[in-house]
Amino acid sequence: MKRYRVRFHLARGDNYMKWQVFDKQNNTKDYFDPESKSLFMKNCELGNHPATAKKIYNGDNKTVCAWISCETIRRGTTKDSH
Repeated sequence: MKRYRVRFHLARGDNYMKWQVFDKQNNTKDYFDPESKSLFMKNCELGNHPATAKKIYNGDNKTVCAWISCETIRRGTTKDSH
């Protein structure tokens, strides 16, 4: 099982439009602003709920429909990614 689950947080509040990183081993969530932080992930798999994505596309309320599961994450600044 992959340790981390990463998704783009779209709920209102302080963490709107930030990356949410959930550490399944420690049961913790951290948020990172994509304007200043880059995430470097290894051994990743994309997960999604196609039926939920279709409902959102057709106008339903937004809810989690996609994520990235990965074994390791390294954080850096956006300048590290160029």
